Amino acid sequence: MARKFLILFEKNTLNESMPRLETKYQLIPAITNDSQLTDDELLPLSKLVPLDYRQNDLKKQLIHTVKQLLKHYHFTSLGTFNALLNQFNIAVEKVEGELQGVPKKGLVYVVLDENGNKSSHPFKSLKLGKTLSLPYIEKNIYKRNKITKRTKHHFLKGTYHLCQKKQLIAKSEFVQELKSKKG
Repeated sequence: MARKFLILFEKNTLNESMPRLETKYQLIPAITNDSQLTDDELLPLSKLVPLDYRQNDLKKQLIHTVKQLLKHYHFTSLGTFNALLNQFNIAVEKVEGELQGVPKKGLVYVVLDENGNKSSHPFKSLKLGKTLSLPYIEKNIYKRNKITKRTKHHFLKGTYHLCQKKQLIAKSEFVQELKSKKG
């Protein structure tokens, strides 16, 4: 019991002294998980800009941008989510593999440069927080698709006619539409 108390005391002391040291020595604040980010700390959607891979706080920029996009945009597949992220110099890849006979799958986020080339090491989604992980995003996609199926016919009528006219939309056209809605 005494040992557990000491561990908790050390953790609380560290959590109290860390922000003071960060401000004293002008360090970049350490954000270890997404539960520390509140909605007030997130940038408004209108102020989001593409990530700058030359800056030191790539992880923080990535978390802010992806969380805001998840909050404000609804997408129906991982491909549309990736197209949206590409507008902010981010790419997401679904990774599947096997580790000691156990199947594993997840997402990997990568920061892109101006030409669309990878310019950073990959960030595992679970290291960035639960809200950026594959199960959470798949759950959101499933929920959005389920809601879309349940909506009334007259609500989807205009969208259906628009899709009939275009039938197959190219990625570049989709990106153009996103840019026109963003700007």
